[in-house]
Amino acid sequence: MCGKSKKKRRKERAAPDVPKFRMSNGKQTIDSQMDALNDPQALVPEKPPSKPPPETAVGKILKQIQETEEITRLELSTLCHQGMDLFLAAKTNVNVDDAYGLGRHLLELEDAVNATEAFEWAVKKLPKSKEARLSLGIAQLQQGTFAGAKKAAQTLNVAIGLRFTSNDRVNIAKYMYGEALRRSYKYDKSLKEFESIMSTKSNVTSDKDVLKDVVRSYFSAC
Repeated sequence: MCGKSKKKRRKERAAPDVPKFRMSNGKQTIDSQMDALNDPQALVPEKPPSKPPPETAVGKILKQIQETEEITRLELSTLCHQGMDLFLAAKTNVNVDDAYGLGRHLLELEDAVNATEAFEWAVKKLPKSKEARLSLGIAQLQQGTFAGAKKAAQTLNVAIGLRFTSNDRVNIAKYMYGEALRRSYKYDKSLKEFESIMSTKSNVTSDKDVLKDVVRSYFSAC
């Protein structure tokens, strides 16, 4: 055939739909794949709001403590031990927040034995939680026994190994670890821990007495 070949018109393909990515802070929508590739955070899917866990009987007591203005020590003790009874009776119907909150209040009341049990449960549920292990170590140490100090040293050693992001937390953990070693008669190791605190830059002073005050107020600062 000698006729002119017909030029086939190429249909312009419609641009594929560009998926919209939402910034992890939920404020900005990115309409360009290139922009999304330039910003890795843009590829983080927007998480739906998580549903709060159902309120438990222990949780209701903790809420009552929180909402009571100028609660007396006797009132706090009564509510905490009611909460502990419920916690022991129904460990399957509690959550980590319940155990952690209860343990904090029990330590405030110097009930280290019950606080230890609450924090042990929290650590079993969240074995990689630095804060839970630090809290457990403090509770074990506050029991004031050789056995408690020995367990506290083991717990706090693991907590330090999980690496706190805050030097303040590092110093608190190391101080409590050093104290646990001292009370379990491991004086050389204890001295090394106290010396290491002196070399760590932190808002927590290296003065022993002031550091004790910081440790006492640890739970109110969490």
